[in-house]
Amino acid sequence: AVAVLGNGSVLLALRRTPRKASRMHLFIRHLSLADLVVAFFQVLPQLCWEVTHRFHGPDGLCRLVKHLHVFG
Repeated sequence: AVAVLGNGSVLLALRRTPRKASRMHLFIRHLSLADLVVAFFQVLPQLCWEVTHRFHGPDGLCRLVKHLHVFG
């Protein structure tokens, strides 16, 4: 939740900046998006597995989640 709120507020602040985006703004935007990918595709599924102690889903969903772990 902290990652989503923090990175969401950074992206919102960068969007509201009236001047032309500099290279630093582009770098911060990409860093913030990468952190959101890690939060959703790596941390969240791992947290769910730690709480339930096993994966409750079909084989295809398990493969998709593992693929997104690598993608992130």
